[in-house]
Amino acid sequence: REGDRWEVVIPSHLAYGASGTPYGNIGPNETLVFTIELVEVMDPVKKPEVK
Repeated sequence: REGDRWEVVIPSHLAYGASGTPYGNIGPNETLVFTIELVEVMDPVKKPEVK
């Protein structure tokens, strides 16, 4: 539903692990946490029929 929110947690061993990112903005063994909000539900795009 529009307005729904989820928090997605990715433990370090499923993300960047002991190495982190090359530029250092995500350190070694850090857990990633994302908050996602569904802003709008759109109608699906209809593909043209192949004849």
